[in-house]
Amino acid sequence: MVVFNTGKNEIKLELNMINIMNYEKQAGKSIYDVLTQMENDKMPSISDIVMLIKYAANKYNHGVNDKVAVGWLEEYCENHMPIDFVAEYLLDIYKDAGLITVDNNEESEVDETEVKDNMFRD
Repeated sequence: MVVFNTGKNEIKLELNMINIMNYEKQAGKSIYDVLTQMENDKMPSISDIVMLIKYAANKYNHGVNDKVAVGWLEEYCENHMPIDFVAEYLLDIYKDAGLITVDNNEESEVDETEVKDNMFRD
């Protein structure tokens, strides 16, 4: 479980298989497509971030809809940029769900400066 601190609320986020499947149905793409975009220096869309929050929150907060997830992201964005969510939470959500692994000897970390620089790249 990953705890998402919006600045006003702490939201428990954890993806399980049913919520991954629901994300993929709504998004019309694989959950791994977000990571593929990042590998190609493209940041996830706000829609992707909101859907990930929504589906990851559903395990502990039943009935979370787009409006609630958007509200949490807006709270977070009062003091952060949406891209900060990617650097601070996204990979941890994927790791926690068992979707990716990180070798303890070569733990990779997202360079926040690089992420922000790539966000504005053509």
